[in-house]
Amino acid sequence: MALSSQDGEGWGEGGPEGAWVRGEPVGTTSSSYIIVGGPQLRQERETFMATTKAFVLIETAVGKTKDVVTALNGVAGVTSVDVVTGPYDVICIVEAEDLSSVGDTVTGSVHTIGGIVRTVTCLAVGN
Repeated sequence: MALSSQDGEGWGEGGPEGAWVRGEPVGTTSSSYIIVGGPQLRQERETFMATTKAFVLIETAVGKTKDVVTALNGVAGVTSVDVVTGPYDVICIVEAEDLSSVGDTVTGSVHTIGGIVRTVTCLAVGN
């Protein structure tokens, strides 16, 4: 899809999938652009909008790892769940529209799972 201005000036090709964008990329990732104009603006904005991602390191009670993993797989916003070795038993990835939503998911849906002893949440700051 290509978006363009009426006068044709001040625009440049450079967005993902050949989208036309005005100005420079914004934010901390190269995939964030200001998309200007066009009937599919909302769809394009949602496609290119970066989400906030957090890695949640989870220590579980003895014998509860399987139950915690099963519960985490049912939580909206949890995109990945892995059992790991080391000081933590499980690492999950939470993705949401913004930091507040990530926090709501972690505190309201992850922390409330039975069998979780302790968590450390690490926010992703780049690609």
